[in-house]
Amino acid sequence: MFRIALIIAFAAGLAAEAGQVYKWVDEDGNVHYSDQAPPEGHEAEELILDSTPSADDVRDAQERLDTLKAKSVAWEQKKRLQRCIYARQSLDALESKLIPISTRGDTKSYLVAEEMAKEILRFQAEIDTFCD
Repeated sequence: MFRIALIIAFAAGLAAEAGQVYKWVDEDGNVHYSDQAPPEGHEAEELILDSTPSADDVRDAQERLDTLKAKSVAWEQKKRLQRCIYARQSLDALESKLIPISTRGDTKSYLVAEEMAKEILRFQAEIDTFCD
């Protein structure tokens, strides 16, 4: 019994959601739309709006969603590829021991062996994560 009452209340809520909208024109010629009746002295047209989307609306929304999902997947793949390339290039540079970590004027600084080992492990982990 409780279920039936709950279903009826839910259905009534959906019907109320569709609701009525009043369209009326004020003395200055401005058109108003409201879910409240207009002030006294103004004639209103009652519009009954259906909140249920049409099959075309649903199809169009699904197509937009599918397009967004495809773009999101493509963007993620691009980012993964960029991370992969960066990690491989960085690892190659570290393993060659030829590339300075930073350069200031004529001064170049390199990683010490312990730091280099950590960075090599970090880039190897990134390659494992982002490269297929």
